Amino acid sequence: TEASKLLPEIKGRRIHPSALWRWGRKGVKGVRLETRRLGGRFVTSMEAIERFSKALAEVISQLDLE
Repeated sequence: TEASKLLPEIKGRRIHPSALWRWGRKGVKGVRLETRRLGGRFVTSMEAIERFSKALAEVISQLDLE
């Protein structure tokens, strides 16, 4: 929940915490957000979110080239 508050809004809406959970569990276009289970919760870091967004951007740019 705290990580979603740190991310920028998209079209005036905050990214829902469940989106971060889904990105970590299922991924997006084959790219998964790094998460760890800690004390019964899933946690991530801003560095992991940065790596996720960069990897996802690379995958999307590759798809655009094909």
